Amino acid sequence: MDMRSTLILIGGILLLALLVGVVLMPYFRRRGGGRLVMGFCKTLVGLPIRLYWRVNYVGFEKLPEPPTKGGLIVVSNHTSGLDPVLIEYRCNYDIRWMMWAAMMIPGVKQFVRWTGTIPINFAAADRTALRSCTQILKADGVIGIFPEGGIVRPEKHIRPFMRGVGMLVATSKARVLLVHVSGIPERKSAFSSILHPCRARVEVVDLIDFEGERDMTKITETLRSRLQDASGWPLEDTPLVGDSSSKSPE
Repeated sequence: MDMRSTLILIGGILLLALLVGVVLMPYFRRRGGGRLVMGFCKTLVGLPIRLYWRVNYVGFEKLPEPPTKGGLIVVSNHTSGLDPVLIEYRCNYDIRWMMWAAMMIPGVKQFVRWTGTIPINFAAADRTALRSCTQILKADGVIGIFPEGGIVRPEKHIRPFMRGVGMLVATSKARVLLVHVSGIPERKSAFSSILHPCRARVEVVDLIDFEGERDMTKITETLRSRLQDASGWPLEDTPLVGDSSSKSPE
């Protein structure tokens, strides 16, 4: 290699390093809510979101800018294992999702721990999980909750919300971003939906401030009612979880 070629190669490497350091790394960090690797993963998943799952995003202009002063709680219905991926893609937050501990099967457990997912035991009052969420919200972080407790079967119904979501809102005083996910067909397992194309729709119903409201039952029922109104789906009053006999949905 002659001197000219060497200089061109060195110049190209320096230019690439400059591009990564000045443009890409700050972009990835912003997309990941401060987490570089998470922002990179969100960027990678953009192509299948547009072409394979063909997601229609509605109402995301209501999102507050990060950092979310006072914290933010994302509350959504639950249709599949794809839901948190689709929601978080359009949010420049590091959302710490709560997940039923029973669903952390081998092969999934390590991944969800890496993402900072918070396991919760619905068979008991899981004060450890609630305490972790409260600390994150106090630090202006973002918590994601599927308050029905699991993936709803049969689909297109709204199951009872766990009272813990109202407790967390009441004690933290954080605002709630209410989200409705639809268009993902029912599959045999929670995560198989990732492998199938669809026409998903993710809608921000509203950004709600329960300032002054401390009745956790009222908060919980208000969120469920607002989601039912936005979806048009019927209410199904049989809880998915709530006792020691509850099993992880297939």
